[in-house]
Amino acid sequence: MRTKLLALLAVLFMGFAFVSCSSDDKDDDGGNNIEVVESLVGTWKYTFSTGYQLVTFKSNGKGSLKEIDYAAEDYEDSFTYSYDSDSQVLKIYWEDEDPEEWQVVSITSKKLVVIDEDGERMTLTKQ
Repeated sequence: MRTKLLALLAVLFMGFAFVSCSSDDKDDDGGNNIEVVESLVGTWKYTFSTGYQLVTFKSNGKGSLKEIDYAAEDYEDSFTYSYDSDSQVLKIYWEDEDPEEWQVVSITSKKLVVIDEDGERMTLTKQ
């Protein structure tokens, strides 16, 4: 009797363990990959022929852009952002413009490579 009880308990325990360890479990992070979003946080610099942009991502989903253009006026704007881990798209929602989508090619602690909506590959370095 005792052996049957132990066997039953073992089967029940294995059943609970199997149910709780599903391989398709996902954290509900609203489509954001938390590791990528955490890696984005900070200020990134993109250099172009007549100046540079400083793009700052904050952990609260907000950010700012400061553009220093030696051939034109400087520019500043604020935005909110989201990242979809399935499509690897970083979506930037500007205050006064349509949203912009950047395809994230790669991200490290010091370098972010994206392709913008015009197909331009941009490499940003963390400041």
